[in-house]
Amino acid sequence: MVFKKLLLMVVLATVSLIGFSVHAADRDGEISVFADKAISHIKKVGSEQAHQDFADRDGDFIKGEVYVVILNLDGIAISHPINPRLIGKNFLKFRDTDGRLFIQEITDNLKKEGVTWVEYTWVNPITKKVAKKRAVAKMIDDQEYVLIGYWP
Repeated sequence: MVFKKLLLMVVLATVSLIGFSVHAADRDGEISVFADKAISHIKKVGSEQAHQDFADRDGDFIKGEVYVVILNLDGIAISHPINPRLIGKNFLKFRDTDGRLFIQEITDNLKKEGVTWVEYTWVNPITKKVAKKRAVAKMIDDQEYVLIGYWP
């Protein structure tokens, strides 16, 4: 009887882990497509209009805790819909709540690859709690990139 309970617990834990990894992979795919949509929008309507659209809380580019941030390879924020006071600020020295220079890491990887994923800890604007965040960064052109993340 104890063995059956233990076996059932192991099976349930395994199924939960498999379900979580599938969900995370699905979410990564959604975020990657969202980044591509933002890049296409910039190329279609131009940077100025796209940045306005990204800041529209009732528009297509803010989905709860998911939003579009644009930075350049020097670390300067070009567009930030949640905190417009950050526009023009240099993010290269920004540290996550664990002390990692995650924007520096992103820009270093982008210079080599053109696309990168990163995990870091940050305050969720919806829950106001610090949590692990996962983000994709993709180059728009040779100087600017889109950064979109989510809390798994």
